[in-house]
Amino acid sequence: MPGPSCHFLARHHLQGSRPKLGVPFLVPAVDHLRKAYRDEEALDLLERAVAAPGLLAGKDRIRALLRAGPLRRERGRPGDGTAGLEEAVALAGADGEAGASAEGRGQLASHLLSLGQFVRALEVAEAGLPLALQAGDAAAGRGLLMTAGLSCWRLGRMEDARERFEKVLGLARGAADVGAEARAMGNLGNTHADLGRHAESRTFHERAVELCRRAGDRRSQAIGATSLGENDRADGRYASACERYRESELLSRETGSRVTEGVARHDLGETFAVVGDVERSGELLQSASALAAEVGARWLVGYGRRALGDLASLAGDAARAAALYDEALSIGREVKSAALEAEALVGLGRLHAQAGRTETAATRLDEALDVARRIDESNTLALATAIRAALPGGDAVAAAKTLDDLGTRPWHVARMEARWWLWKATNDRAHLMESWRLLRHLRDHAPEENRVTVIANVPLHRDIAAAAKAAGL
Repeated sequence: MPGPSCHFLARHHLQGSRPKLGVPFLVPAVDHLRKAYRDEEALDLLERAVAAPGLLAGKDRIRALLRAGPLRRERGRPGDGTAGLEEAVALAGADGEAGASAEGRGQLASHLLSLGQFVRALEVAEAGLPLALQAGDAAAGRGLLMTAGLSCWRLGRMEDARERFEKVLGLARGAADVGAEARAMGNLGNTHADLGRHAESRTFHERAVELCRRAGDRRSQAIGATSLGENDRADGRYASACERYRESELLSRETGSRVTEGVARHDLGETFAVVGDVERSGELLQSASALAAEVGARWLVGYGRRALGDLASLAGDAARAAALYDEALSIGREVKSAALEAEALVGLGRLHAQAGRTETAATRLDEALDVARRIDESNTLALATAIRAALPGGDAVAAAKTLDDLGTRPWHVARMEARWWLWKATNDRAHLMESWRLLRHLRDHAPEENRVTVIANVPLHRDIAAAAKAAGL
């Protein structure tokens, strides 16, 4: 039966005096509404059915709960949907339904991942893999393996993540599953980016976006646009990054993908901070943080606190910056995000160094270095190494070698700031020249309306430009 007819019959009966007549049409109606990006209507139908005493039982209830969980989270409804998904997993297990158990664990793992519960998400996903194999459900197996890879990626286990994504990619191609192939490519792009392999990362992301366009998958296309924006920022191409993030935000809003919308808005806010558009940056970061809190994306709330800490530091409000970095650090440790933890520690270390609290700064930076080395995170490794070198007891020679060894793995702005701190540590003109070169590249590739503010409104950039002028560069 066509989707619109299923929707009509499900709604008519569920709202009438004989709701059981609507049960056979419920799942087809919800799937139809989801494809049309009418998520609010889909969730209304599901919640009405799930809440009705005695209406749904067995497989019908399992299917409804599995579809309602992600929608509750995405729409920011009270209750994050975890309980419903756990109920679906328990029901499927009690019925001995390996296929439903695998699907349920996949949905639950994805849900936990979005909430920042990375360790538990990995455990749930890996526990579901044997069930998918038992049920002969290859698609569920690919989904579980993908979620396991994403959990490893969020936990900073890059090689484990890469191994899982490559396996999914091979399986998806063998099954002609274009959607899974595109998602695996996008995730491999993210993994390569975090390993500093930016050219490989861009190639994967461009292929993923093209596959999404051909498949008409606008939700995944939005994620791909955000990823390409990250590639642009890594290369210092901020005008192009802004265009990518705006595209992602628009696609996400159109398709009801609220977490992706929050990420795009957050990244756009960070981009405007770097190019000196402070007011617009603050508005976007606050809005993204509010959206993240609404949908329960605790990890994104943490990144928002770190970014707002950067903005407060830029404005000279050290006390507010410290409070925001502390909150980001706490959230990073809560959700087991090593990358967020390292970024927050660098923010605190930089703040203490600028205030002359060198012992506290050194302690925070040494902590950041420990985390960054453990997960091989090049941005925080470059920054923590360089700032630490400028403090008493720092080793500028070793820091310079670290930066040389990292090459272009760290993002453009991280390399620019790291060279600035090394110049302060050594007074070596070569470091200042490189920092100034990278700043000029940033200015020339900023949005046209920000080509003045990028230096005028950012204290670090003003200092680099002034030092370069004084040195005759």
